[in-house]
Amino acid sequence: VWFDSRGTPATQLNAVLRDPANQIVFSSLNMDDHGPVLLPRSGHYVFSIQGDAAGSTGGYEFRLVDLSQQSTLVMPSDPVSGTISPVGEADFYRISLNAGQRVVVDSQLGSPELRYHLIQPSGGFLVNNGDTRSDTNTIVPTETGTYFLVVFGSGAQTGAYDMRVEVAALTVTPSALDASMTGAISTPGEADVFTFVASAGQRVLFDSQLGTPQVFYTLLSPMGRVLINQGDTRFDSDP
Repeated sequence: VWFDSRGTPATQLNAVLRDPANQIVFSSLNMDDHGPVLLPRSGHYVFSIQGDAAGSTGGYEFRLVDLSQQSTLVMPSDPVSGTISPVGEADFYRISLNAGQRVVVDSQLGSPELRYHLIQPSGGFLVNNGDTRSDTNTIVPTETGTYFLVVFGSGAQTGAYDMRVEVAALTVTPSALDASMTGAISTPGEADVFTFVASAGQRVLFDSQLGTPQVFYTLLSPMGRVLINQGDTRFDSDP
């Protein structure tokens, strides 16, 4: 579940959720959003809202969101778009991902201080407080299952967003020294891998025939040692 505080609540008001055994599940200072929270047991839960001082007063609005029921199902590459308005709104999505996949959050449109979390099935953050205006680097999930994407405004921020959760392609092609290796990176996070056989002591260089700004390459040894790290595909390397 997710504690979704709506509007602009009065400061110095705190929310506390207790489980059926009267144990504190979570507390939210100043009615800030909080989650995800895994409810520990079945039964009647109790929310209490109180001021942190004798003179603390004011209004509030919140909801406790069942993420599995109140989220929109999307598939990889589907548009994830909407508008955070009014202040305090949060939008919820769910998507199935597999451990070991190469994933990129691809931003199409964002607003300053519009943020998002990408939450793992176990409740941890795969992306914590991501910026809706920026793409991520390639992310590799470690869990298979349903992930939740929560989009929200920081403070009183509102605005529009549009993003995609892309599963990046990984293509492995056997090749050889002196052979032409060509291709195109067509989706965010995509990686093309070429393998070849070489002998210890050989002197080789990267001979660029065509390159693209912000498209890089890495050369690895059979043991995984990095020989060239983030080389620029537009330029030749030294031997």
